[in-house]
Amino acid sequence: MKFLLLALSSLALISCATTDPTNSGFLSNSEELKQDGKDLRFRKAGFQSSAIKQVYIAPVELKTDGSKLPADLQSELKSHYQEALATAFSQKYSVVSKPSSRAFTVRSAITKLDTVNVATNAVLSIVAVPVDTGGASVETELLKNSERHYAEARSVAGGLTGSGNFASKTLGYLSKTKHTKVALTTIANDLVAQISRQ
Repeated sequence: MKFLLLALSSLALISCATTDPTNSGFLSNSEELKQDGKDLRFRKAGFQSSAIKQVYIAPVELKTDGSKLPADLQSELKSHYQEALATAFSQKYSVVSKPSSRAFTVRSAITKLDTVNVATNAVLSIVAVPVDTGGASVETELLKNSERHYAEARSVAGGLTGSGNFASKTLGYLSKTKHTKVALTTIANDLVAQISRQ
């Protein structure tokens, strides 16, 4: 009984992944980004997605403090987001391997990575529900010939709110990085959806 009460009380004490967008300094003129729901966004007046014929995705940068995750996990998650961007943009646009004057360039930086506390979730899954979801924060801009047309700063929690089927997301509570990858994939997909609405 005491164990149950202790576990349930943990639900109120354990914080889920951060959902506030970051301002890491990766994006210049960040004051141009305005609140849009929970996110920060900038849209250049007159920009239309129909102008996009080609997209070059620059190598994703890491702007996290690096204190929480070992280098191999950071590299794994950075590679995952690079692939997620390529997959998402290729559904709508022609993705090219080199920058050019004809291509729009996507610059992104992962500014925060929250991984799942597997031990905590394993214990809580016995008596209640796992609560540590993982998540990520990303800052991105879309440029053409160095001129910004779109930018955003987003933070997304993993868990049951992200992309993927229910079983996969549930098992993610017992994986250190799965929910973080879900969050990064969700950010990539939503980025393309936002740009395509312009």
